[in-house]
Amino acid sequence: MNIEFHYYMVYFLAKRAGFNDEESYITAYSSQYVDHNTARNKIKGEDGEYKNYISQTIDITKPKKKLMRIYPCFHFIPGDYDCDSAKRKDGKLHVLNTTPGSKNANVLMDEALSTKDLFRIGVCTHCYADTWAHQNFAGYFDYFNARGGVLETLTPNIGHADAQTQPDIPGLVWEDERLITANRENRNNERFIEAAESIFKKFKAYINPKQAKNKVEEEWRAIKTELENAVGDEFRDKDRRKKERIANYKKLLKNSLADFKDYDKNAWFDEAIRTKVVGLKDRKNWGPLNKISIFPDKYYKKSGFENSHWYKFQEAIKEHQRFANKLYNELYYQLEVEEY
Repeated sequence: MNIEFHYYMVYFLAKRAGFNDEESYITAYSSQYVDHNTARNKIKGEDGEYKNYISQTIDITKPKKKLMRIYPCFHFIPGDYDCDSAKRKDGKLHVLNTTPGSKNANVLMDEALSTKDLFRIGVCTHCYADTWAHQNFAGYFDYFNARGGVLETLTPNIGHADAQTQPDIPGLVWEDERLITANRENRNNERFIEAAESIFKKFKAYINPKQAKNKVEEEWRAIKTELENAVGDEFRDKDRRKKERIANYKKLLKNSLADFKDYDKNAWFDEAIRTKVVGLKDRKNWGPLNKISIFPDKYYKKSGFENSHWYKFQEAIKEHQRFANKLYNELYYQLEVEEY
């Protein structure tokens, strides 16, 4: 999934489930920031240096063991690999295969909700939602992920690299030729709505565990219609409606929130950290090469660093990873992968 679900839809679901405006924002931002948390930084301060963990990487050529801390923890939760939706033409199974709303996914989500930490809840909501979008792919280097085709042979067999962005686009209908006929056609709208329903009901139970099920179902039916209308019709070719869909999500949010905040991937970092640009100060004008410098920038804690959203998000990332790795310990043992 991309920002359409991880930020806008999660923001909407949280608010409609009963979170207040600020709680909804923190949950949604944490959910989306999992994908933008790609830089390992050292933040200096008078009380010592702080190091964060990353939760996404664009370098999928890293060794297998290094990836085990990222992909299965944050994007490809190991699922119920023998479930019906995972059936393939070649009959292969993989213990790290992602399946929608799996046992592990629910354990992780329920644990996050039990902490009452909105940053942890947002992080896990990202992972939980991705079990629908990333189903039938494993967060591991393996031919299990490979799809046929000339272009596909050039991409590493990890996650849905061979499928590119197909699993993440709302409205897209696409085919996965690895699967049996009954599973081959993938309708992203159906998957995303199923994910939204499960997340909404998790949020509702967190806010009001005693609310009657029929009342929750009634509320969900109304929300489902609103989301379906916002996403619009299905398509099989090039996506030409992304801007329109985002405008629709924003309209829903502005109708539900007194204080809607759009997403800025630098907002939390800049609030918590002072950046000292070192060396080539004009490299911001270099386009894609703007990060090239033999003199890396330096980062310093601002006042109140440990109360900042960025710091609390990073601590949530570490706690989520620790819990996930403990949960997956038996799977790692089977694959002879060291725990990270």
